[in-house]
Amino acid sequence: MKMLDVDGIADALRRDLLPLLSEAGRFILWSPLEAGDPEFAIYLGLQFALLDEVRIPEPLLEAIGVALDDPAFDPDLRPEATAWCAQLRSGDAADRNLP
Repeated sequence: MKMLDVDGIADALRRDLLPLLSEAGRFILWSPLEAGDPEFAIYLGLQFALLDEVRIPEPLLEAIGVALDDPAFDPDLRPEATAWCAQLRSGDAADRNLP
């Protein structure tokens, strides 16, 4: 899979994650997606994947991990998003349903 930039990741979250989230998760994630704020969409997508117990496919998590390592990624969002990404990639998330 070609590595996605933050806009590509936001598109993938819209396509692959948004339909699987709770109504609250969809409502909250929709705002930064529509506003064109892909970094905040990634941040919220990771958070709501954990809250709603939805597993993000590994190729997408890998692309998100690369984006989070980029120094240009919003430094205010990076610490929590990096922790959530790691949690989703860990064995703790293994029992969650794959989309």
